[in-house]
Amino acid sequence: MKKVLRVIAFVLTLYLISATFIKYGKMNFFTIEYPMRKVKIEYISQTGHDNDVLFLGDSRCMAAVAPTLLPVESYNLSVSGGSTVEGFWMLEGYLKNNRPPEEVYMVFTSNHYMTIDGFEVRTKPFDLFSDAQIQEVDQLLAQNEDAQERAARYFNTKLYELNVFTQYLPELRAAKLLGRRQANEQCMLEMASTKGQHFFGKQAQEDGAFGDAKFESFTPDPITDLYFEKIIALCEQNHIALTVVNTPINETTFQALKPAHVDGFQAYMHEKARLHPTLTVRDDILHLPNSCFGDLSHVNEAGMELYTQYISELLSGS
Repeated sequence: MKKVLRVIAFVLTLYLISATFIKYGKMNFFTIEYPMRKVKIEYISQTGHDNDVLFLGDSRCMAAVAPTLLPVESYNLSVSGGSTVEGFWMLEGYLKNNRPPEEVYMVFTSNHYMTIDGFEVRTKPFDLFSDAQIQEVDQLLAQNEDAQERAARYFNTKLYELNVFTQYLPELRAAKLLGRRQANEQCMLEMASTKGQHFFGKQAQEDGAFGDAKFESFTPDPITDLYFEKIIALCEQNHIALTVVNTPINETTFQALKPAHVDGFQAYMHEKARLHPTLTVRDDILHLPNSCFGDLSHVNEAGMELYTQYISELLSGS
């Protein structure tokens, strides 16, 4: 019996040590996308920010909008893989601690109105939002799942909440436990100086077509639609002007876009604007030269300068 108790005590001790490391040591082993989110979570948790404009979006927005080049005080709250779900949480967190901005710009790819693909692979394991927020989305997802799928979802979420190391083995192995801390800390410093802007691909030109070109039609995801409505309501409650803007794409992608997808997306946005007069929707599909893109999704420095200039013109009303 004593031997069994010693084994149990050893296992529990090992779990507590590993779980504590997982919970508080993610900067040591996660990829660079973790500090890119962490720096913004810390930012919205602070008080005293005085921004006139905030940007909510995904990684394309993060690369394309440089607040330091804009004529107003602003911050880029975009998160890689983010949808309206994370966008709502970021705005809600910011408003709890700071005065409302005059304007919010939503800059998501059309894909991120059709899916919350970053929720399972980034938002859950990064553990930067509250358990209650994660559980709310889990419950919404579970509505369309059978009993076995719901049980698997519940179990998987609990493993993340308990910081069970098996959930993080690929990252731990790749980082050799502590190997990414220095790069992640540097990333946080750089993003603090750029007010949330970050480059991904940095090549001089991208001639391939982005994923946007594969979509045959547009069907909004019920959860992204719900959180879109939450963003609209939050902006209305705080007297914030909300504008939806398209992300930039290269010329190759623009030429390959399917008309049914473009028409469906624009019809969806126009209906939102009809229902909510405080919402402004920009139809412009900003297609830039292939030389403005550093990979198969994101602008390089030249593209960032052009897109930020476009945003600057919108802010000035020109």
